[in-house]
Amino acid sequence: MPDIITSRLQYNATAVRPDWKDLPQDVRQLITRRLGGSVEAGCSAGSGFTSGFAAVLRGAFGPLFVKAVKSLDNSVVADSYRREALINQALPAEIPAPRLQWIEEHDGWVVLGIDAVPGGRMPTTPWKSDELTATLDAYRITAEALSTPPTALQHVGLKPVGDGGDFADWRNLARGATSTNALPSWVPLDLLDVLASLESGWREAVAGNAVLHHDLRQDNVLIDAYGAAWICD
Repeated sequence: MPDIITSRLQYNATAVRPDWKDLPQDVRQLITRRLGGSVEAGCSAGSGFTSGFAAVLRGAFGPLFVKAVKSLDNSVVADSYRREALINQALPAEIPAPRLQWIEEHDGWVVLGIDAVPGGRMPTTPWKSDELTATLDAYRITAEALSTPPTALQHVGLKPVGDGGDFADWRNLARGATSTNALPSWVPLDLLDVLASLESGWREAVAGNAVLHHDLRQDNVLIDAYGAAWICD
């Protein structure tokens, strides 16, 4: 039975998230205290694949990117936030990633305060060459820093790549097991065989002890006001 590829996701509009006013009053008070006073709330983030609150909030202490979720309603997302906090705090300093400033758990809510990227926005679709170069530069720095994982990062518990199965999307497309109709029009179909060949060696390419992001999609990259890329989540 052939695989099915769904329509291309719009990464800037993939999640339905609550707004600031939708958060419980005691959670808003917690965040307000952390921000140093009255809060000016930005628009809720549209990207990502979870239903948690996510927005840039501004207070007397400056802006922060705040994520919050009620664990009883979505324990998977809550555990992901806790996991993100552990990994973020264990990252080497040279990695271009927004840093966790605090995590709080209150009345069943998990709340993270993360550095806001100045002028941060997702890369343009399809990729612009300068933004792609900035992203690859950021990940080159990240890959070098994680080629030998620091002790703190090893202690959070890491899984080998490939435990979840195979990566075979390009090979399935090249051999006709899945249709190319759902691909965006800008994908060069004449390169499918090349992409399939590159994909076929992924297990050998990731063999070793280095740490990878493993989810480096467009919605996990922010381009700042100066054109530099930051790697998130």
